[in-house]
Amino acid sequence: GSADDPNNNGQNKLALLGKMLRIDVNAPKTYNIPPSNPFVNKTEYAPEIWALGMRNPWRFSFDRLTGDLWIGDVGQGTWEEIDFEAAGDPGGRNYGWRCYEGNANFNLSGCEPKENYTFPIHEYLSDERVNGCSVTGGFVCRGEDYPSLYGKYLYADYCSGKMWTIEKLQGGGVSNALVYDHANNAVTTFGEDAQGNLYFADATASAIFRIYDTCNLAVSVQPQDESCPGYRDGSAKTEWSDQPGVLFEWSTGDTTGQLQGLASGNYSVTITRGLCRATAQFEISGAAPDTACTEGFPSISICDGDSTTLVACDAGTNRG
Repeated sequence: GSADDPNNNGQNKLALLGKMLRIDVNAPKTYNIPPSNPFVNKTEYAPEIWALGMRNPWRFSFDRLTGDLWIGDVGQGTWEEIDFEAAGDPGGRNYGWRCYEGNANFNLSGCEPKENYTFPIHEYLSDERVNGCSVTGGFVCRGEDYPSLYGKYLYADYCSGKMWTIEKLQGGGVSNALVYDHANNAVTTFGEDAQGNLYFADATASAIFRIYDTCNLAVSVQPQDESCPGYRDGSAKTEWSDQPGVLFEWSTGDTTGQLQGLASGNYSVTITRGLCRATAQFEISGAAPDTACTEGFPSISICDGDSTTLVACDAGTNRG
């Protein structure tokens, strides 16, 4: 309710705003209160409440393997946070808003001692020029196709399009790594299918993308520009063109290892090797006109009037 939470809904134990709620929808009319909710027998709390002190959890998800709860909570304007709650937790945690934004003090009026709050497992500075301005929570990767992503929590920022992974480390702490930059597009949400493959939605492109792991698969293209302007004699290949087990998808629709007969223009190629994919763009540009393109090529024409006989009559000035 409003910027800066002026009514302190996040900390109001009877208000449903600023909370994570847990309800049983198997009821004839509205819903039931699960008897295992943390505040079900405490009259100073609304019984629907599972957790307090949330600002805008966009989004939360459960690890399909462990049951752990991951929450991306959008900050007021300075800090974006990721919260974590282990499976089996009895609930009732207070994640701090509006007393704290991330780990930083925000408005300590009427707040409890600091040890009564649960602080983020990770936070980042909200800066549209660097990280972004609004976290989009994701999922823990559990699809078996991409071993290097397995077990890592993937999330993004709506404003920047950047995506990171968080990995919980043995002995405590986490490792956060930038893994992809989606070019300032609006990443609104993530999803997973029955096999654990991950997807994200992009509001700018009005599209849903499947997430692949590049597996550090680098690809560069060695284009051979046209020898003469206007002719389709450019070519292109990659360092993988002669390697077995590599699949090619050129923007021309070709699937061969290398291309011939390319005119000037911009192209791209996506290669797949095993479960890894990578894409590269390249350009074919015509060479500047020179005498090699315009002189020294014999023209073939009918010189004796006999339409069945072709004779090289002269050294013409046009490439034939």
